[in-house]
Amino acid sequence: DTSTIVKAQQQTPVDTLPIKRDTAKLPTPVQKQLAEKVTPIEEQGPVKAKAIKYSQVKKLMADPTVMILDARNEHEFAEGHLPNSRNIFALEFERYIPELIGMNKDIRIIVYCGGGQCELSHELSNNLIGLGFKKVYIYLGGWDDWKKNVMWK
Repeated sequence: DTSTIVKAQQQTPVDTLPIKRDTAKLPTPVQKQLAEKVTPIEEQGPVKAKAIKYSQVKKLMADPTVMILDARNEHEFAEGHLPNSRNIFALEFERYIPELIGMNKDIRIIVYCGGGQCELSHELSNNLIGLGFKKVYIYLGGWDDWKKNVMWK
C-alpha cells in the first residue's frame, strides 16, 4: 500500500548532509617540519627597540647602511649631533612619514636624543616600529653621553 510508505517517509527525518568520516588530510612530514620551525606572530611578541651604549653605537656607525636619527629639535641638532645623523624631530614625525613609508623596513636604525631624561628617542623609535621598521636601536646615553665619550677618547 503506497499510503503506508508515504506516511513512513514523512515520519522518518531525512539527513540531507552526507556524513564525512575522517576526511581531513593529515599533514605531510614537510608541513610538520615547517609548523615546528615557524613561531606564530602572536607568540613572537611586539617588536621593541633595543637599548645600546656608546661602544655599540661606534661599531654600528662603521656600517654605512645604518641610519642614525637625532630625535631632538632642529636647534639642538644644529648645535651638535652624531656624525652622519639625520634630524627627525620626534614631535613632528608626521612630516617624515611619506619619505619613511617607502624605505626598506629591515635597515638598522639608531635613534638618540639628549640622553638622561629625554624621551624623544623613545617616542621616535616607537613611531618607526609602528611604520614597520624591525631593527630599531635607542642610544640611551644620547648626545650628552656621546660628547662625554668623544672628549675623553
